Amino acid sequence: MKKCKYCSEEIHDEAIKCRYCDSLLTEKSPGISALLSLVIPGAGQMYCEKVGRGFGFLIAVYLTVWILIGIPIWIWCIVDAYNLAKRTLK
Repeated sequence: MKKCKYCSEEIHDEAIKCRYCDSLLTEKSPGISALLSLVIPGAGQMYCEKVGRGFGFLIAVYLTVWILIGIPIWIWCIVDAYNLAKRTLK
């Protein structure tokens, strides 16, 4: 028997998931975790069973990209459309 590293309950030595707290007991690769987050923001956290934190990072990254890149391009699109239509009036 061994103790679950998350809830300290006694579990079988061969257990891969704690029957008390449902935590997976398999070790996670830091390299895979980093690679997943490189490809999809927050995926590394989800791989480490922190799904809420992973979705938080995913949303934060996409909102930041939208605010820093998307909104200025959208404004440029509006101004460009206005200017194109204005040229047709001449």
